[in-house]
Formats: sequence, structure tokens, C-alpha cells
Amino acid sequence: MKKEQSVIFNPKKVFEVKNGELFIGGEKIKSELRAILKEQASYLNTSQLWEIVQNTVTDECIDLSLNQSTEWNHIIYAKALRYYGDMFKEMIQLLKE
Repeated sequence: MKKEQSVIFNPKKVFEVKNGELFIGGEKIKSELRAILKEQASYLNTSQLWEIVQNTVTDECIDLSLNQSTEWNHIIYAKALRYYGDMFKEMIQLLKE
């Protein structure tokens, strides 16, 4: 018998910007957590790992859309991948401020 798999969505881990304020899980980020996230975002933004991740996302988007695509869904997937890469970059920038 095949075991069912489910994805558990945890809204307490969702990052949002509302009216210029930062929220996680629907709650405004407290100053203590904000300081920790700012430090982590600054470190991540200057790390080699972040550069590798960002360049890999960009390369995958280009390769998929220009070299591997055989149908429109591949282009849409590449655009979505690029969108999320940009979204993560923006999240890091917002946390650094």
C-alpha cells in the first residue's frame, strides 16, 4: 500500500511586507528578532553561498528557457524560478535595512 504524503503549511514561517512593515506569521517582527535577522541577512548577502545560489538560479532560468525549452510550460517555469530568485533577493534586502 502506498503511503500518502502531505505538505504541511506553517503560516508562522511566512514573510510578508504590509504598509512598509515586516511581518512573519502575521505578526510584526519584534526588535530583538529584527536585529538577529538583519545580522543574518547581512551575512548571507555577502556570503559565497548566496552568490552561488543566486547565480545558479539565473543560470538555470537562462538554460531552461533558451536551451532546454520545448514547450511553453518550460518558459513559464523558468519565469517562476526567476521570480522566486528575485523575491528572495528582495527579502534579504528588506531584512538588511
